[in-house]
Amino acid sequence: MHHWNDCGELCGTAAKLVARMSPLMAHACRACAAGCDDCVTASEKLNDPKMREALDALRACSKSCREMPQTMGIKVAACCEGDCCTK
Repeated sequence: MHHWNDCGELCGTAAKLVARMSPLMAHACRACAAGCDDCVTASEKLNDPKMREALDALRACSKSCREMPQTMGIKVAACCEGDCCTK
């Protein structure tokens, strides 16, 4: 359950920074995506079919957060493909 709560906090922070076009939003989006991925990994181990929709939502959030900086016009350095720095 902690994974889900913490993931929600990361996603909420990323959303706030994106909404105000913060120069730190790329960092928050990467953290959000990584948090969603970790939550999916932990939750898949439960093998609960009732979780399928929630896991799909986490995967979609992760994908969106990975794409968000570029979508919002933040130029990501090619050297790291968005994993370590922005220009």
